[in-house]
Amino acid sequence: MKRHADTAPQDRSHAAQVNIITDNAALRKLADQFQNAPFLGVDTEFMRGKAPIFHSCA
Repeated sequence: MKRHADTAPQDRSHAAQVNIITDNAALRKLADQFQNAPFLGVDTEFMRGKAPIFHSCA
């Protein structure tokens, strides 16, 4: 079977949008948007340094 790196779908119309939450007001606004959702998936990333920095991709 022949494989090519460029055979992945190129349609980005449904690509996830990344929002970095930096304060409580932004977190509250995001939480309000998902209040009545049937489910919610959250992906978190931590960056190493002197102190961990929390990044939520929603």
